[in-house]
Amino acid sequence: MSGRVLHKIIYPMAIIFVLLICIIPAIRSDAITHKVLENIELVREDGEVFMIKAIHHSYGNNRYVSLRDMACALAGTDKSIGVSMDSDRTLIVTGGNYEPVGGEGIEFEYKEYKTDGITVNPISIDERDCMYFSFAGTNSEGNRDLYISITDLAMALNLDLHIDAAAGQLKLGSGDFHIDFDEYVEQGLYDEVYSALVGDAVTGVIYTSFNEEVSVCAASTTKLMTYLCVMDAVSAGEITLEDDVVISADVQALSKTSDGVIRMTEGQRVKLKDLLYAILLPSSNEAALALAEHIDGTEETFVKRMNDKAGELYLSENTYFYNCHGLPEYSDTVAASKIQNHITASDMFVLASHILNKYPEIRDITSVTEYRLEVFDTDIKNTNPLLYNLPGTIGLKTGTTKASGSSLVAAYDLKDESGTKTIVAIEYGAEDAATRNTVTEILMRYGIQSGRMSSFTVNEESFPYTADAIIKRLIQIKSRQR
Repeated sequence: MSGRVLHKIIYPMAIIFVLLICIIPAIRSDAITHKVLENIELVREDGEVFMIKAIHHSYGNNRYVSLRDMACALAGTDKSIGVSMDSDRTLIVTGGNYEPVGGEGIEFEYKEYKTDGITVNPISIDERDCMYFSFAGTNSEGNRDLYISITDLAMALNLDLHIDAAAGQLKLGSGDFHIDFDEYVEQGLYDEVYSALVGDAVTGVIYTSFNEEVSVCAASTTKLMTYLCVMDAVSAGEITLEDDVVISADVQALSKTSDGVIRMTEGQRVKLKDLLYAILLPSSNEAALALAEHIDGTEETFVKRMNDKAGELYLSENTYFYNCHGLPEYSDTVAASKIQNHITASDMFVLASHILNKYPEIRDITSVTEYRLEVFDTDIKNTNPLLYNLPGTIGLKTGTTKASGSSLVAAYDLKDESGTKTIVAIEYGAEDAATRNTVTEILMRYGIQSGRMSSFTVNEESFPYTADAIIKRLIQIKSRQR
């Protein structure tokens, strides 16, 4: 090929390459840092009207409202809050007084508005750290402000806050946050997820469900089955919680991939108990593999144990496992395709209920926000958002892959005069973590609301441990619910 021909090919390509370098970052920056800003009227029950600034996130009507404007609107009510902000943290005190800094309630022209992008900005409510997604920006006076989802704000501050779509207004009542679930579903709550379920793990009563028999990718919620198999092995005397687990070359290799969570080195010795914290808090895939190898020698043999356990629990054929951690892997075929563990929300309810009742000590692990792994010289943190946003939450497990979406299996101990109900909320397939957090908290709060109103009790022994007793109990409950 002549130099002239090469010049004709390379020169235009070089120009295109330079243009792409210049244009793509600009497009990406605009998409992330600029949102549409609008003004919404908030009408209190006493007739007072306040102007609230709101940002649309990603799609129309997905509004995030100014925290400073809301603090002004709440002033003088029994839902008043004190708010202070700096670049590191936002502090909210319920029942406190808000001192305006300027710019609150002032109308903006409809325009593009620059923010730092959606993230979990540190927020503390009454000295409790929360995990709500928000936008950090400034108001008209240049003072720092946070823009928070209307629904998240209503749940976090226990507000009777809703949108009057016909009037284009926010309405603030004097009561507490309450869920009219039929209205939520009618407005598209289940459009956000693949499947969902909320029920009581003690009685087996299911308060609501959606696509509960549809098989979905389990992702890291797989690790609940891994935990059950480990604890059954402990109970059977095969292993102990104080066993030293030796890290293999395969575990080390997995820890160094993009799916690795905790860097591990071949030959390291780790207490089995510590690996349980590692799989359930930060969702360590390498820890799950180390546990599988320790118990059965190979992951393949341990996976057979997992599927056998699914059979013992009478889980459906729509639930099956290929590995111990929930990561996708490619099939060993000519046209290799991704295969993933699958489960249904209904099966997960049985699995989670079984664990919570047979091994209640799981609460000691999944209810902590962080744990020190001395052998790895690292502190691990719990990824469950409800643990931070809803006091009383006791677990259980998050899960995320591209195919599964953002998913969560959560549990909450509801104690009242009739005893303790353990509410389990299951959500699979949210588009992103922000949606997962909001939808699952709505489901859990509805479960708590329903649990407080429910008089359903089972006057027999506590939730059964054996497979035959479990299926007998579920059949009994379903027949009584008809």
